Amino acid sequence: MTATLPTASLLFGESGPTPPGWLDLLASQSSSHEIQMGDFRLQIESREPLSLMRVCVPDAGLLDGDDYRDVVRACYLSVCSVIAEENSHAIRFWNYVPGISRIHSTGLSGYEIFNGGRFEAFKQFYGELTSEKTTVATAVGAADEHLTLHILSSSEPAQPIANPRQTAPHHYSERYGPLPPVFARACGLSPAQRNLLERSALVSGTASIVGEETRHTGNLARQLGEIRLNLASLSDALADKQASTEQEALERYSDLRVYIPDEKDDAGISSWLRDVFPHISCPELVRADLCRSDLQVEIEGTITFIA
Repeated sequence: MTATLPTASLLFGESGPTPPGWLDLLASQSSSHEIQMGDFRLQIESREPLSLMRVCVPDAGLLDGDDYRDVVRACYLSVCSVIAEENSHAIRFWNYVPGISRIHSTGLSGYEIFNGGRFEAFKQFYGELTSEKTTVATAVGAADEHLTLHILSSSEPAQPIANPRQTAPHHYSERYGPLPPVFARACGLSPAQRNLLERSALVSGTASIVGEETRHTGNLARQLGEIRLNLASLSDALADKQASTEQEALERYSDLRVYIPDEKDDAGISSWLRDVFPHISCPELVRADLCRSDLQVEIEGTITFIA
């Protein structure tokens, strides 16, 4: 594996951001259709029991403050409505957020405003927000001003899993915005989902965060070390048993997508991946801004349990 990352034009092509490569399994023998829900058009590829939805809100990043939050809320409400009408359950979100670290006239970052719209939509649609109602997710910066969502849904729900080392995001304090992010750290898949995807579990974007706080600002090696601990902790939580060693827990991972804001960190992260995940020959390395400016890398993945 080299330290070369895809250019923005590869991840964010003419049709928008691309899903992780492991979802190519879903494209085989899938059917496609579109649904117009208010102002939003959802493109859907389906192969029972799963569907992959795509929705793009052009130029959402050009909106300021409350207008941006309102668009995020409306988009999420439309997505939730379509999923419910199809008798499905969301099991994984990818959010490509324009101007994720840009400060708006309200004094909030693009990510904090996005979180407000997402929280309000989930609250309106689902009522009281509990851990059981959260979904695995990643939110990183978009390469343009468009807000793009990819949503993996299923006729069966997944099982949200918490990380004992981290605070549940919907319980974050107002240090990270007036309304918190809403997502699960990981989820276990049902037998039917496992059979199609050939994976056992999905893991959200994971960074150097313990509790709710960023750890090791400015120190890439120590941030990677904290991520290693978080990924191993999630692996054990998903397996419902502690591996005999940390490395054994990490060997359960079958796919990784790694988001890196700054190219100066490419070589160090690539070397670390080779050392820690030698069994994953081609992790996907992506240039993207992250939800906090003090984070240098974020890693999402899948897990496969071998009987």
